[in-house]
Amino acid sequence: MKFIPLIIFTSISFALNLSILDYDNPSATHILDAEIIDDLLIVTGMIGGIEFYDISNPELLNHLTSFNLGGGSKPNCVKAYGNYAYITSNQGVAIVNISNPSNP
Repeated sequence: MKFIPLIIFTSISFALNLSILDYDNPSATHILDAEIIDDLLIVTGMIGGIEFYDISNPELLNHLTSFNLGGGSKPNCVKAYGNYAYITSNQGVAIVNISNPSNP
């Protein structure tokens, strides 16, 4: 006697309770990375540079400023520690003082 495996596929769907609370269209496009440190959101985009947001109200994106590395450098990834953001780019690694994120 030969056994044939029986596979039954069922479709189960769950209602998601997700909604967009706020949205911003930053000057940085082709978003590559984001980092949160305390109430600061740092977003890197290959074109347009780096965006800084105050997220002390988690339902509101409060855009603080945009920042470019200069010299044609295009940011990739970002990691923050203390008052510094470490940003990789097509030309190396940059360290940005973020102690005053409105004016990095």
